[in-house]
Amino acid sequence: MGKKKLTKEMWAYIAGYVDGEGCIYVDSSTHVLRLQINTCYPGILHWIHENFGGPPVNPCRQRKQENHRNTYRWAISGAVLKPFLIGILPYAREKKSQIKLGLDYLASNDKLKKAEIAIQIKALKRVIFYEKNITN
Repeated sequence: MGKKKLTKEMWAYIAGYVDGEGCIYVDSSTHVLRLQINTCYPGILHWIHENFGGPPVNPCRQRKQENHRNTYRWAISGAVLKPFLIGILPYAREKKSQIKLGLDYLASNDKLKKAEIAIQIKALKRVIFYEKNITN
């Protein structure tokens, strides 16, 4: 997988990045589970790419106005995705359900079950999360 063993803190940082900037989805044309991260700061994507591989970091949107920023994308699928998801699972919060479903998708050989999981993953993208107001 990577060139060096990642610490718990590194996994937690990556999980936070995936929670905030990541997307877990099943490609509708190939039926392959993918994870991608889009951000304006390519440095972290280069570091993740060095440790996990996948295609190189690519610009995905060039700024059109001066006050806009360029965005960059890193994505993985296939054999490196499973250990990546397992690594971030204990630290993920917002995308924990999608990660668990993604691991179920990768473990299944049943086409019908995979189709059901893909629908569940897609449905989770439409859930609006509300922060509970906690008072002492």
